[in-house]
Amino acid sequence: MITPLGETPGPPRLFCNVAGAGLDSEANRRANAMPRWLRGRGGYVISALGAIRSFSAQRFMIEAQQAASLQKKIDEPGLMVACANGVSYGGGLHIAPEADFADGQLDVGFVRQAGRARLLQLLPKVFSGRHVNLHEVEYFKAARLRVETETPLDVYADGEFVCRTPVEVSVVPKALRVIAS
Repeated sequence: MITPLGETPGPPRLFCNVAGAGLDSEANRRANAMPRWLRGRGGYVISALGAIRSFSAQRFMIEAQQAASLQKKIDEPGLMVACANGVSYGGGLHIAPEADFADGQLDVGFVRQAGRARLLQLLPKVFSGRHVNLHEVEYFKAARLRVETETPLDVYADGEFVCRTPVEVSVVPKALRVIAS
């Protein structure tokens, strides 16, 4: 669930798979402007390449509640934060390889500031989930987190614009019933 906290806070919005801000949102915005046939055939990855070319690092302030008394804080320039319930999105990018819809936790990936050439070098690792062990990526689990940015950034969830930072992101346990075969 995403709760907008800015000047005009809105109602909480539920999402199922992945919510993010920063480079990820810029890629989503670009992909949503593409024709539908292209979006389904690698559009997000194409959009991510364009976003890497134009997006600049922003200061992220993240406070995460991990366990009953354990908190994690991040306050540094970065490119994106992704909060995931599911493992993959965007046509096969394994953004959160350890995610589990049923564990009541968000898998959070924060990407530190990195040069464009380094990002292009790292992008293929996201298809296998091997990016989570890189120095540029901080990967952890949290039940709830607050995300603020120096300049308000768009927040997208499951590929759709939701609001702008600051936001609170949390899990609503058992909010979705899924039948799988």
